[in-house]
Amino acid sequence: MKIALILAKGIAPLDSIASVLEALSARGDEVSIFLLTPSKRQLLRGGEFYEERLRSAGVRFLDLIDCADLSPLERWIARRAYLNSSRDSAPVTRLERWAKNFILRRGLVPRVDMEVAFPAGLKSLDPDLILLDHSSSLPARQAKEVLKKSIAGNNNLKVVLLPHAPHHVQSNCFAPYLQEDRFPGFCDFWMTLESERSWEALPDQRERFFYSGYPGMDRNWLDSLRASCRSGEPVRIVYLIRRFLNQGQQRGSGDNEFVMDFEEFEVTTRAVLEAVAKLDEDVKLVIKPHPSNDFAVVDRLVSGWSSMEVEISGEPIYHWISRSDCMISLYSTAYFPAIAAGIPCIVLPTEAQEFVESQNETMSKMYLGLRGRVRSLEQLDDTLQQALNDPSFGEQDCDHLRNFYPDGAVYRSVARIDHLVSERAEHNSMS
Repeated sequence: MKIALILAKGIAPLDSIASVLEALSARGDEVSIFLLTPSKRQLLRGGEFYEERLRSAGVRFLDLIDCADLSPLERWIARRAYLNSSRDSAPVTRLERWAKNFILRRGLVPRVDMEVAFPAGLKSLDPDLILLDHSSSLPARQAKEVLKKSIAGNNNLKVVLLPHAPHHVQSNCFAPYLQEDRFPGFCDFWMTLESERSWEALPDQRERFFYSGYPGMDRNWLDSLRASCRSGEPVRIVYLIRRFLNQGQQRGSGDNEFVMDFEEFEVTTRAVLEAVAKLDEDVKLVIKPHPSNDFAVVDRLVSGWSSMEVEISGEPIYHWISRSDCMISLYSTAYFPAIAAGIPCIVLPTEAQEFVESQNETMSKMYLGLRGRVRSLEQLDDTLQQALNDPSFGEQDCDHLRNFYPDGAVYRSVARIDHLVSERAEHNSMS
């Protein structure tokens, strides 16, 4: 069986589905991850965890340059044109500048365009099932349009719309697939919470909405990550941040409630830096930016607010599960797997956090039931001490979160994939 995961905007779906891909590959299925960017570095943001872990399990990674109609030399030069591994304001190297000029002069840029290289790559993969990030971002919408054209009439090929995060803000959230064709017949919509009601938008198609749970929080997967759990000094704290407006920048039409005002980001981050600096232990602080952040800007701001040595990391949360003693976070769902692994996590009070908690009863119970959910920044110092010194801190929040994300998601997801592929084979045999 051949399975292809398509990533257009970022690697967030890997937080959910990596454990499933590993399980599929382990039983002998052919698994590929197709990143719809000229260079996979642009989405991986310098992180190595997924590539190292999944490649060792037999999963293949490819990007648009891999699938473009280029000679070996042209491919090598095209790679150098995208040496900057992130979307940061990092300086362009001389080699990168020369390579960019080369591919422009030779007219090679259109060959690595999504609408050209994506269908070519999809044809070469010839998957039995496609897994797709269900995001409403512009790159994801463009990918869905190209995908729809590419698989038209392709022998009942199914597309699984993966959750972009452990939960939606609303229990009945349904992000459109395409405006003119809201939910094509080849799609399967996966939900992470039993309380989710996305199918209510299309009640006559209830069978196409599947409760998968969140495979990235299954115990076996997390235990395999914690098998090499660190011990000893220094204490390592990971601080997760999210997208924020630049200083003096006005909120635009595309900036939703999850984009922080600069002032709120500064006040909250300064409080975190001060709380960590007060600890008696030898502490190493790691800041994990949101994928949309400019890492260079984050580094410059934090350096101006504190003399503490800080590491800026593009690695996903699973990399830090075996390497951290505590996590502190602005509103996010990225730290959920860390809580499920028993790591103490402190959830900071922000406008976005309070907005989510106000949306429905499930969100309120989920977040307000966490011991690590501090109600004000004045509580941060004491809560941080408890998180580092009370072994029951992480255990309590792990047990609480398990009420919403029970084990078995990997098994359910693999079984659903087998069902969809088998269903396709039956339809093809009858036609």
